[in-house]
Amino acid sequence: MVNVRKMEFRDIKKVVELEEKYLLESLGEKLLASELSEKNNGVSFYVIENDDVVIGYIGRYYFFQEAEVLNFVVDESYQRQGYGQKLFDKMVKDMKDVKKYSFFNILLSKAIMPFYVVCIITLEVRASNIKGINFYTKNGFKQVGVRKKYYKNGEDALLLLKEFIWKF
Repeated sequence: MVNVRKMEFRDIKKVVELEEKYLLESLGEKLLASELSEKNNGVSFYVIENDDVVIGYIGRYYFFQEAEVLNFVVDESYQRQGYGQKLFDKMVKDMKDVKKYSFFNILLSKAIMPFYVVCIITLEVRASNIKGINFYTKNGFKQVGVRKKYYKNGEDALLLLKEFIWKF
């Protein structure tokens, strides 16, 4: 059975393994544990499980309508089967839940007509990560820049951006 849920402390070791194996770098157990300990800090991590085994995860920072994807990885044996899309869609769906922010609650309660919120997601992807670039392009991301020698091995990162306009 496939399940997408918020990441928990028990998932950290598996997430770090996935990062190191497929991303060649990791946020690290310490940072992930620290971020999970904080409440309402604008950081969310999600895992996807298949038969109770974590096979991928995505993490993002989020402040009002701006998000940055930190890391996104799916075990290679599960790629191109829709698991990554499920993770990505859950992250985006939760971004739209702006009602949890008091600022938007006030706007929604006073609104006499619909209003629109522009949201953006940014991320960096290795220039050599063709699968990742294709996934993001399919999901409406556009390249807006290059970060030269961004990764520890000197590889460039492509800076990608996606805009949403949501009606409330």
